[in-house]
Amino acid sequence: MVEELKKEIINELIRLIPKAVSEIDKPHNDKVCFIALYRDDYDPLVSLIQLGLVKYRQECFESSGFSFNSGEQPAKYQNDLIDEKLKEKEKLLISMLNPDDYYGEWWKQTEQIMFEVSMRLNEYEWNEILHISDDFIVFVDWEAWEGDLSVSVPKEKIENLIKKGLYDEKFIK
Repeated sequence: MVEELKKEIINELIRLIPKAVSEIDKPHNDKVCFIALYRDDYDPLVSLIQLGLVKYRQECFESSGFSFNSGEQPAKYQNDLIDEKLKEKEKLLISMLNPDDYYGEWWKQTEQIMFEVSMRLNEYEWNEILHISDDFIVFVDWEAWEGDLSVSVPKEKIENLIKKGLYDEKFIK
């Protein structure tokens, strides 16, 4: 039952996230270089979808040496993922995985769901709805994230970022 529910959730997210992205205001003078799928304690799948713009990624890199700080991107390029059916499935999954065990199995399982969703969304044809950079990625972000893209971004895309000097291997665990 858990595995079946996880598959349903993954398919729902892959359908809903591009729709939510298409509803975000688009920048007119900059390319989108990433989509951060932010998750937190209250929304362990995805609570916020943030577009990352090349200009702000470059500013972050120059000031901190890290390019993928979604919190430094303009709030006007974000959207919540609000879908009642998805929320019900999320609650059901958590209830099946001992919700009282804080950061226990339910957190690990929702994390794995989002990593799979992100990997699959990295193959999506985003250029149909966004003006994207040639090093565009989708990744999973959360408060305690330390920059390891390898869990949610395909290896070849990470290698491209490293080659361009936009990502350092030291973040990979």
